[in-house]
Amino acid sequence: MFDNKVVLITGGTGSFDKKFIETILARYPKVKKIIIFSRDELKQFELKQRYPPNQFPQLRFFIGDVIDASCIKSVRPGYGLAPKHIDALLGQTMTQSVTFGTAVDWAHVRSE
Repeated sequence: MFDNKVVLITGGTGSFDKKFIETILARYPKVKKIIIFSRDELKQFELKQRYPPNQFPQLRFFIGDVIDASCIKSVRPGYGLAPKHIDALLGQTMTQSVTFGTAVDWAHVRSE
């Protein structure tokens, strides 16, 4: 099922995700790549300790978060990006974790 495939796991550091990674590696040793995308840097560090890159070259780790409408509770003019940019932000990838109250600007959004 996953042999020679690329698997993207979003939020890839939770308990389900860790077991899923373990299962894929055990059952599908020919998996081409497993991309682990999450915003939790500590948990990614812990996963890298468990799966060292030199022993598990098929694992790739990316820090980030995807912006969707539920992430944007309110936009206050003059505080970060203007409300007119909401549509441009939706679906974009953040370059870092942004906590509640942080003024979001274009430096927080990954340019593709």
